[in-house]
Amino acid sequence: MLYNLEITKKDNSLYVCASGVRTSESLLQLAEEIIEICRQQSTDEIFADIRQLKGRISIFDSYQIIFREFPRLKKIRDIKRLAILDDEGNSERLRFIENVARRAGYNLSGFTNYDDAIIWFTAENVPATTE
Repeated sequence: MLYNLEITKKDNSLYVCASGVRTSESLLQLAEEIIEICRQQSTDEIFADIRQLKGRISIFDSYQIIFREFPRLKKIRDIKRLAILDDEGNSERLRFIENVARRAGYNLSGFTNYDDAIIWFTAENVPATTE
């Protein structure tokens, strides 16, 4: 396996910290594993800290992950919100993923600042906003 996950559940929220190698294959496997954990744990909010994943994937692969894996999340249950925390070097890709996901109807926000991500993720009303 090219990645490791540390997972904590608090109320209906799943906090995931991923480390390892970022490839399209590892991200697909990671998404599948998180989806399965969401199903098992009956969670409807995901905070994914992927700052410790090394490497980059293409725009095409990013797009594929959204349209291949995200619909499976909706089949399990409605996900209220998904926060993705990534490093500054991936901010452009993060914006792309955020825009594509929102257009597809997902409440996803991407962040490169931990405090901003936590504020958005733990807010009572969760508008889809950017940093």
